[in-house]
Amino acid sequence: MAAGKLKGEAMDLSWLLERPVTIDRVDLDADGTKLRIREASVSWAGQHFALHGDLTRAPDGAPIIDAQLESPGVVVDALLPKVADKPVAPEEKAKSRAADKALWTQWPLPVRGRISLRTEFIQYGERKAAPVVAALVLEEQKATLELQQVQLCGISLPLTVEGTSKGLAIVARIIAEKQQLEQTARCLTEQGLLITGEFDLRADLQTRGRVRELLPNLEGTVSAESRNGRVMKFALLANILSMKGVSDILKEGAPKVDSNGFPYRSLSAKGRFAGGRFIIDESAFNSSAVGLAATGWISLVNYDSKLSVLVAPFARVDSLARKVPILGYVFGGALTSIPVGVSGDIRDPLVVPLGPGAVTSELVGIFERTIKLPAELLPRQPSDSRTPAPSP
Repeated sequence: MAAGKLKGEAMDLSWLLERPVTIDRVDLDADGTKLRIREASVSWAGQHFALHGDLTRAPDGAPIIDAQLESPGVVVDALLPKVADKPVAPEEKAKSRAADKALWTQWPLPVRGRISLRTEFIQYGERKAAPVVAALVLEEQKATLELQQVQLCGISLPLTVEGTSKGLAIVARIIAEKQQLEQTARCLTEQGLLITGEFDLRADLQTRGRVRELLPNLEGTVSAESRNGRVMKFALLANILSMKGVSDILKEGAPKVDSNGFPYRSLSAKGRFAGGRFIIDESAFNSSAVGLAATGWISLVNYDSKLSVLVAPFARVDSLARKVPILGYVFGGALTSIPVGVSGDIRDPLVVPLGPGAVTSELVGIFERTIKLPAELLPRQPSDSRTPAPSP
């Protein structure tokens, strides 16, 4: 029970909370079993928050909150304790595991209700989500976080996170149309990938489990395509182009993966998450200098990879042949394409040549679909009575 009013300004709570926390202004009033927060302005490590709402009690005595939290922006690193640049001691790892385990024992929840959040941005490390509109609903045996409006790395990322005593369940449906790839590539790969262009993205994702299980349990499909940009930094492509055999064929026509970059027409990928990996069902790269088709997988845990890639150098063939990405030794033409294997850390993978047996119908099919191989230039089946098309 409480009754009355309370106002205050410039209250330093650092001595009590062992954190740089100051209540700039507070205006409360209570009437029996209801506490109304008219205004509460808080500064925490230079981060400013404004809170208002009501606090009541459930019949069983549990607090029920209905509040709105607003901020001009939050830098998460400033709120976290400083971590020394040294290996984590075994006892610290044990504490972390204990804390993770303790997180799932807080049921029934000690607080219930709804907290709405609106902020211009939330930044953690180099990544910034802006803006962010979210709602947290707390029930006795369940907590639900709904990200209603959030953009991360230039991608709209609405998702729902449901927490229970068994762990988390996360569902996200991502749609991006005609967005600029350069910002997204820099952000998602921490500048490990620098590519410009306009891209579309569709993804339906879900995962569940404890925190450490979320990445290995990730499932869902992804489809992405980028168009008409330049490649400045792309380790996978650079390593393929520099491999002897590919570089010998390209010679003076070889594109350069450097600060100036080189233009491309399209870059696409379709795949799915399963078993802790991103499985690439179909991926293609098309430029005037070189074309690639790839299938395989990339680990979500340690970036390990295993890909089969078909490389078709176009730089030294005439304009007609540039439209025909076919292996010479498969179709009998003069244009030579090379199958290569990619393995190891995808951020700087090992690339080795493969034999003709590595050329699958899937890889050839990717070329046909993505680089639009003219049908009249395909080899005829024996049962086809039409006049065979000339070799490319």
